[in-house]
Amino acid sequence: MSRVAALVLGAHRSGTSVTAGILARLGFALPRTLMPADPWNAEGYFESSPFHLFHDRMLHAAGTSWDSYTRVNPEWLASDDARAMRDECRQLLRSEFGDAPRFVLKDPRICRFVPFWLDLLDEEGIQAKAVLTVRPPFDVARSLRARDGLRLSLGALVWLRHVLDAQAATRTIPRTWVAYAEVLRDWRQKQSVQMDPRLFWALAVIRTVCQRAGFSGKATINSGYRTLQTNSSLEGTARNSLHMAGRAIDLTFEKVPPSQLVGCALALQIGGVGQYPGFTHIDSGNLRTWQG
Repeated sequence: MSRVAALVLGAHRSGTSVTAGILARLGFALPRTLMPADPWNAEGYFESSPFHLFHDRMLHAAGTSWDSYTRVNPEWLASDDARAMRDECRQLLRSEFGDAPRFVLKDPRICRFVPFWLDLLDEEGIQAKAVLTVRPPFDVARSLRARDGLRLSLGALVWLRHVLDAQAATRTIPRTWVAYAEVLRDWRQKQSVQMDPRLFWALAVIRTVCQRAGFSGKATINSGYRTLQTNSSLEGTARNSLHMAGRAIDLTFEKVPPSQLVGCALALQIGGVGQYPGFTHIDSGNLRTWQG
């Protein structure tokens, strides 16, 4: 098989869009009809609008929905309805990706239909490789509550269903796991640690507050985890920087006044907030504020 499909699998709000975007920057083709960006994903979703609608129809035909935590009935996957949808899926695959040798297939709903997709890709002579994206379940649940109003318990169960289905169905194909925290790794030294989950919570709250205040620009993480080597090589850094413990981030929010960003971060009271030319520092240390 000369063609490769990278199946980006993970629950909603788990970092699948970030992962798909990184793969695109590494040379994997994206679908021709991309879902538009919105306030929840200012950088975009990196997935196909036609496939998004197609997967929703598949879930409905199977008697379920995207926010259900029950398994898709395996008997339905072998039904005449599922076989009919396979022909439509094949046409969508060709129209969205053409003859691209390497492409990204991403939609959290795919987790519920992995066997369906593996069979179809095999018939098309395309090798499937899975990239399973994971994020702590209650980080996902809190994000789903903020975006969709789901109860925390339901959000956690939705996370579990997607993760269980994706990992069980990909055991026979090449696969790798990507932790959401890897996005904040020390890219210079290619090392990562488990970031303090309060920082992810702070990011989600700040983004929501800024969106509700009418700011829709993108967020940029300038720095997350740093190794001792990286921290020592940077000018003006603290010797005992909390970046080295995975407890600090430096960020900017496009079009958001720095004073408003600082005020929002201070209100969360998770730790220190520093305002520097060009970025804002947030950490989970002692409560304090400063200007650099």
